[in-house]
Amino acid sequence: MLRIVLIIIAAGYAATGAVALAAPETFYHFTPGVPLTGPFNTHFLRDVGLALMVSGAALGWGAVSGAQNLMIAGAGWPTAHAVYHLLIWIDRGCAPDGVALFDFAAVIAPAAIAMGIALVSPPGPYEGSAARV
Repeated sequence: MLRIVLIIIAAGYAATGAVALAAPETFYHFTPGVPLTGPFNTHFLRDVGLALMVSGAALGWGAVSGAQNLMIAGAGWPTAHAVYHLLIWIDRGCAPDGVALFDFAAVIAPAAIAMGIALVSPPGPYEGSAARV
């Protein structure tokens, strides 16, 4: 069941990344809070798209294969991104507005869930001490 949750989150990351990569202007204008971060920047948004796609691929591959190290790696960037969003929310005075709610639902909660599942998952068959030789 937990692997299915990871696969769903991974698919969400990959899909979001694909939109940011393929249609950065659409992503910029229709993602709540993004226009508040500064002017439109195609290069930056495509970089974010690539990071999300790689995170989704690693998280999904880890979930399917049972490789804990891939799960943790795939959840790493989204978790760092979520921490940054938490800091922004705190800096904004913890306002319970639409941007904060979107950030919680689309950025913070999925990353926390993904990293939590990754950390409690048992290591895969090739991740034991013998694999480190």
